[in-house]
Amino acid sequence: MKPTITPLVLSTATFGLMLGVAQNAQAALIPGISVTTTLGVDPDAAWNIINTVNGQGLLPGNTPSLTGNHVASNNIPTAWRSVALGNAPGSTIPGASITFNLNGTYLVSGFTFWNFGGSAAALTRQGIRDVTVEYFDGTNWLAAPGAPPTFTQGLFNATTPADQIAQPYTFTTPVTATQIRFTNLSNFGTLADVNNKIGFNEVQFDGTVPPPPPTQIPEPSSLLALLAVGLGGVSLRKRI
Repeated sequence: MKPTITPLVLSTATFGLMLGVAQNAQAALIPGISVTTTLGVDPDAAWNIINTVNGQGLLPGNTPSLTGNHVASNNIPTAWRSVALGNAPGSTIPGASITFNLNGTYLVSGFTFWNFGGSAAALTRQGIRDVTVEYFDGTNWLAAPGAPPTFTQGLFNATTPADQIAQPYTFTTPVTATQIRFTNLSNFGTLADVNNKIGFNEVQFDGTVPPPPPTQIPEPSSLLALLAVGLGGVSLRKRI
């Protein structure tokens, strides 16, 4: 009796579904981000842009997270604020950018942002309002699909400085990126020239390491040819 060989056929859609489920399950906080900006740092206090990506000020525990509140911007070392700006308050800042280096290649699905705010309305107006979110794919800067064009203004409380709540955003399609940047920035306006600055508390990115390229599966005709060669070899050995 000849053995019966039943081929296992998986469609492209099935493979895509399996891959998508695996990627969604693995999506997580991207660690070890670094950040730079063209806007300098307010010299009037110890603002530190490095502490906008390392979890400082996030509750609880001062550790990077995609959820939770952030302490008020009055806790100066946990936030960043720019030098005084030369443009009109609330207008787009010429040449402004904040660039986040992921220090690796990731499939980025979105991010969480914590805006500026705390003890006074002026702090919330110094937060980021308008923004263009772009990603670098290793060759070009491209618009992140489904990224927000604006951020929500922060909170304030004159009696007890208000913690800032998380603003989560998800791209319509995950992007493979080594860097993310914010451009076309503006604050919320209604600020005296001396207070015309921009800042934020924290940003954390959601993603995973991209899967390796799929192994190429031979065409059915090739598989049949290989099988025929193998069977021919077996037959020849039996004759000898």
